[in-house]
Amino acid sequence: MEAIIPYIDHQRIESRCDELVRALPHASDCNIIYIKDGSRRFADALVSRIGQGTTLIPIKIHTYAGTSSTYKPRLNNADLLKLKKVDYRKPTLLIDDICDSGHTLCSVQALLPKDVITIVLLDKPGNHTCPVRLDHSGFEVPGSMFFVGYGMDYNGRYRDLDYIGVLSRK
Repeated sequence: MEAIIPYIDHQRIESRCDELVRALPHASDCNIIYIKDGSRRFADALVSRIGQGTTLIPIKIHTYAGTSSTYKPRLNNADLLKLKKVDYRKPTLLIDDICDSGHTLCSVQALLPKDVITIVLLDKPGNHTCPVRLDHSGFEVPGSMFFVGYGMDYNGRYRDLDYIGVLSRK
């Protein structure tokens, strides 16, 4: 049996999104590449604060099986093509929900120009096993916990929670 223990409430997430957007050097008229489905809600929260002029580029990467990372990010050809067509003369943000091992972001960053700004909602710095570059993170969290809510899921569930919780198995 599973239980969700609240960890970061909705108001704290919203306040942190405000802070993150204020910290961006050029927030309007930018490209936003986000890794769906997990980071969609976080990307939407940032876009709502940035305003008009953003171009959204969703890409899908498969990395998890249950609560464990496969450490083998897979990006399909259609999404690779999307990344090649982005106008990188505009400021570009790469958004993800969580940086655990860093393999997902490392694989995407290898395909992008170095000046793309990377933002994650949650960072588990103690779990990084590759040289990932994070420009901004919402919250540093313990590496031993599995987080759900605010877009993050466990086997397709809990993504719609408006807060971030920790999955607990009883």
